[in-house]
Formats: sequence, structure tokens, C-alpha cells
Amino acid sequence: MGTTQLRTEVESFIKKADSRFLKMVHAMAVAYSQKEIVAYTTDGIPLTKEAFAKEMEEAEQDVKSGRVMTTKELKKRIGTWKKS
Repeated sequence: MGTTQLRTEVESFIKKADSRFLKMVHAMAVAYSQKEIVAYTTDGIPLTKEAFAKEMEEAEQDVKSGRVMTTKELKKRIGTWKKS
């Protein structure tokens, strides 16, 4: 079935559709039109490919600028935190 025939058939379904079907088609169309999620932050925030690339560029700049610490330094810092 070609694109034109599919479009015609889908239009026919939509013209006869009830509210439930229309809501499902709408949700699917919205999801399809949104940018693809490729990763999540440690806080669970979704990232598109573009946002992920920006995060990686910022991380690389942190490394180049020395805004990093070794595992040993991190463990030492964690050891100074108050335990509740």
C-alpha cells in the first residue's frame, strides 16, 4: 500500500472515529513529531540528541579547564560529609 492510499484510508478512519480513537491518533502524532530522546540526565530529565551533544561539549570543557577530580579526591570529599 502506497503513501497516497494509506493517507486516504487513514482519513476515512478519522472521519468515522469516536473520541477515544481520535485521542489515540492525536497522542501518536504528537509523540511522532517530537524530537527523539537519546539519553537522560542523572535527575531523569530527557535529552534530545542536540541537548546530549551540548552536555558532552560542556563536560569536555570541564575536563580541559581542570574542573574535575579524581576518584580518590571524591572519596576524600565524601568522607567529610555529615552522616545523618
